[in-house]
Amino acid sequence: MTCELLVTASPYGMRAAVIGDEGPVAFHVESAARRSLLGDLYAARPVGALRGIDAGIVDIGEGGEGGEAFLSGADLSGTAPLIVQIACDAHDGKRPRATARPLLAGRLVVFRPGGSGLAFSRRLRWSPGARRALAAVLADAEPLDGALTVRA
Repeated sequence: MTCELLVTASPYGMRAAVIGDEGPVAFHVESAARRSLLGDLYAARPVGALRGIDAGIVDIGEGGEGGEAFLSGADLSGTAPLIVQIACDAHDGKRPRATARPLLAGRLVVFRPGGSGLAFSRRLRWSPGARRALAAVLADAEPLDGALTVRA
């Protein structure tokens, strides 16, 4: 597969696209007006739960927009810090959206701390024998406290 990287920069920001044999593979936009928090990890402090839904607000300690993020589906009853990852930047006057299930994504593998097991991307068209061989190699490696997903 051949890839082409297209980049456009201006005083307002940068846009980049990766074009493969069959079309666009990836697209990235950066605004010069505000730094993106997408993918950043924080030790967040619970601020309060929202009534009627399984969600709450956490303090991520960022300046500018109050340093708070919206967190859905996590236990906010304690005062201990939570490890959260920003899943969606702030927009239209809303806080950034965070998740309590962080992912550390690389080009060929994704690591999820606290998870367990090994998974293969559906796009990865390997034979069952090749998958078993890779699983055996990873089983002999240093044990990780987390889940791995092998990507295409």
